[in-house]
Amino acid sequence: CHYGAINDVTYPEGCPELIVTASKGDIRVWNTDIRQELLRIQVPNLEALCAQVTPSGTTLISGWNDGKVRAFYPESGRMKFVINDAHSEKVTAMACADNDMRGKYRLITGGDEGRVRVWDITPSHQAMVVSLKEHRGAVNNIKVNKDSTQAVTASSDGSCIVWDLDRYVRIVALFESNIFNNILYHPDESQMLTCGSNHKITYWDAVDGTAIRVI
Repeated sequence: CHYGAINDVTYPEGCPELIVTASKGDIRVWNTDIRQELLRIQVPNLEALCAQVTPSGTTLISGWNDGKVRAFYPESGRMKFVINDAHSEKVTAMACADNDMRGKYRLITGGDEGRVRVWDITPSHQAMVVSLKEHRGAVNNIKVNKDSTQAVTASSDGSCIVWDLDRYVRIVALFESNIFNNILYHPDESQMLTCGSNHKITYWDAVDGTAIRVI
């Protein structure tokens, strides 16, 4: 497989037989049914830290340790667009909001410096909508709810923040003595689950941010 650490694994929506992995020097697309590599997109001397496939499956987006976002065509691996200086340091997390019909959607990125940025992506341009700075550590994971009205970010600073994607303000924050590595919404979105360096899985109330259950 990869010769460096695998930093991210993602399934394209509606394609359980495909996985995308991000690592040092390349991104790879795999077919889990036949257990074979289908595509290798190489960017020498750099490291892919996160990857996403847009809901329509037309674009493979990735964040790199040089602060750039690179997007590729998933069939050929050809470059689609680059966002230079997406973050001043590494691009450590990303997620897509909105259903990208006609190639329009919002991309949410998180950086090693703690900034959360929202980008307006269309077939002709990529423009930053807002830059949010509340985290004091790297943003490790981003999840968007089903109707793209909220996003939640998990950070190394011991906090997770739920953001309003209409007004771009903080709704609620979760705090714990922890490096939050991952967060996800419960299927009914009434709760959120986190995991991190404290070896615990914690269930949080999505409305008021209180811890409900700890495993």
